[in-house]
Amino acid sequence: MASFILLRRNMNNKELYKRFIAYLIDYLIVMILVSGLINIKQFNPFYDYMLESNNNYVKLANSYYQMTNMLPYYYEDGTLDEDEYNKLLENNDTYKYLIEDAYQDKELSKEEYDNIESVVTEDYNKNYPTLYYKYEKSMIYYYIIYLVIFLLYYVGFNIITKGRTLGKKIFKLKIVSEDNTEPKWYQYLVRSILLYNLGFYILRIIFDLTIPSTYLYNTLRIVYLLEIIVSYVVLLSIPFSKNKRGIHEYLSKTRVEKE
Repeated sequence: MASFILLRRNMNNKELYKRFIAYLIDYLIVMILVSGLINIKQFNPFYDYMLESNNNYVKLANSYYQMTNMLPYYYEDGTLDEDEYNKLLENNDTYKYLIEDAYQDKELSKEEYDNIESVVTEDYNKNYPTLYYKYEKSMIYYYIIYLVIFLLYYVGFNIITKGRTLGKKIFKLKIVSEDNTEPKWYQYLVRSILLYNLGFYILRIIFDLTIPSTYLYNTLRIVYLLEIIVSYVVLLSIPFSKNKRGIHEYLSKTRVEKE
């Protein structure tokens, strides 16, 4: 009896492994398509704007990290040697002038350190919301492409192939309804929205278009946190459920089985 239970458990683990690899293959295929449409200039009319917004946002974030994390670390003993000074200038296009001005005499006094800290904090709080807002605005096109490609693949392609995405075809798996019939389009849709967090991308687009820059960052942090929680809950519900079905499958009334 014990050997039978162990064999059954190993078989379940094997099937879960196949499902997981199929999931990764499909996800990789879709993300390659999304990345191609976003990162190839000829396919993306907002390419230059996205690149500029991203660079400005990353530049400020890197500089802020240098000044609020690395500078206090280096200055912990009340001194700043030349090697530490040079390291602070790396990836610090926004605020390196503050270090250069203060370190002209090869020393950094406590007064100069406090002044740098004050200027950086004030400037960051003033400019970060605007840069983040522009960055998120530039990402709207990405979110739209992401949604379109995912829906075409996980809904449209599934309808054409009768529940067999490319990843599932490799491992001879397919999606079926609870009654063993071919799923309807709305079942594929519900399944995809829950499994790939498509609803959160719709929320991002709505919030990017409606929420002022002052509140956008904190709002999207909450959205991102909820997205992570939902992802873990959905994915972990598969191996821990009695019949290895995830929440997305219960709500869409579908399941994955062998061909």
